[in-house]
Amino acid sequence: MKETLLAQDVIRQFQERCEVAMLATVEDNKPRIRPMEPLMIDGNVLWMAAGAKSSKMTQIATNPHVELCYMDDEGRHLRLAGAAQLVDDPAIKEQLWQEHPILKEYFSSSRSPDYRLIKVVLNEALLMEEKDENYQTLQM
Repeated sequence: MKETLLAQDVIRQFQERCEVAMLATVEDNKPRIRPMEPLMIDGNVLWMAAGAKSSKMTQIATNPHVELCYMDDEGRHLRLAGAAQLVDDPAIKEQLWQEHPILKEYFSSSRSPDYRLIKVVLNEALLMEEKDENYQTLQM
């Protein structure tokens, strides 16, 4: 029997190995996927940044159900599902701005009206450790 893995521990491991996760949203009943760099995980909450006018923001406002997927060099992958919210909290924006210099490549300042946050409250984490293996549900 496999040991019980905590989702937060596995997410942190994947964040260290894979800077980018693929974010899936829905638009007109069609899946839309793009690379994103999750910035912070706090319990079962994952934070990302995006431009206020990006299509993903409209998609999330219309349908908040999202999924992210990390895949490492060995082919292991982690799927995270949850409900996304669009957030414009100045304190969190400033914290992430200070902790993640890459944001300066996309936004002029932490107060830029184009700099918005996506908060994903995770409700499911599935891990595939080996090829042709069934997903393992992680404890949230």
